[in-house]
Amino acid sequence: MSARTTKLILIVITSLLLASCAKKDDVDVVASDVSLLRTELAQAETRIAELEKRQQFDPWAANFALLSPTSQGFALATTEYGRVAIWFDDIRPLGAGSRATLKVVNLTAADFTDIKVDFNYANKSFEEMLKGDDSVELKSHEGNAQITETLQSGTETRFSINLEHLPPDEVKFLSVKLQPSGIQFRRSR
Repeated sequence: MSARTTKLILIVITSLLLASCAKKDDVDVVASDVSLLRTELAQAETRIAELEKRQQFDPWAANFALLSPTSQGFALATTEYGRVAIWFDDIRPLGAGSRATLKVVNLTAADFTDIKVDFNYANKSFEEMLKGDDSVELKSHEGNAQITETLQSGTETRFSINLEHLPPDEVKFLSVKLQPSGIQFRRSR
């Protein structure tokens, strides 16, 4: 039992003891306050559990861009050499699965070379997975690909990955990690 819960229990017990010496109207007010405190405690405990669950993903999530085909804008990911912005450009059927086309912008001053792409995808959103939503069976898969062209500093580059196990309408979550094997700098003349 947490110290916070123990304090709340002591407050409730003290309130009840004081209420036993009070008028009925005062007892009703104390009972109402206790009920409100219980509700607030339950909400706080739920929020703490959600934050603790999310915190488990934080070190992992910094290296991955967490995407959804329906989201607007970009997600940031950290590579060994710096940050990149990644977003969905398109997702189309490919056999029994999908082909996702993504765009990436290298936000560093150096060009990235020979980039390994690790990715995970699922039929549930990140939020649904964090909440433990079991209304739909989780189908989660992973894969990898290679970007052979150089990711130039500040330049938008398109690349595609095959999501072999889920058709486009079932892809709700995609995490992408880029791992460049090297960097290049442009020489000034």
